[in-house]
Amino acid sequence: MWKLLNKKIYTFVLIGSANTLLDFTIFASLISVGIGIFVANFISTFIALLFSFALNSRYTFRYKGKDKSRKFTIFLLFTLIGLWIIQPLIIKFVLYSENVTGLTNLFNDFSIFSIKATILFAKGVAIVGSMIWNFVWYNSVVFSNKEIINDEDI
Repeated sequence: MWKLLNKKIYTFVLIGSANTLLDFTIFASLISVGIGIFVANFISTFIALLFSFALNSRYTFRYKGKDKSRKFTIFLLFTLIGLWIIQPLIIKFVLYSENVTGLTNLFNDFSIFSIKATILFAKGVAIVGSMIWNFVWYNSVVFSNKEIINDEDI
């Protein structure tokens, strides 16, 4: 059981890293052309969500059930809570915390594509928070063990 869980976590982190890079790149690109933080987050996370379902259902949780639309609906519910409720709250908290503690002044000299490093740092923290949320719910609710694909089937 621990070996399977470790393999799931490893695969989830690998796919999640690619997913995060996609999300972060889209987010930064949208911010750099003047789109607001929360709209950019909405767009980047939606695209990343589709990517995540396609790869995680197949490779991390090895879902082979016939009812993919039902699984996607459940996946969507938990993912959207992570992406559009938890991530914005974490971003707001991190940005507020940095303003209160003076960390904003430390980051003001750094920018990527004219985006203040504080915004990118806040987004990074939010991504980690939502990844933890997602794995816990995907593993315990969204994808059940009785619907997995054998290693030979991949």
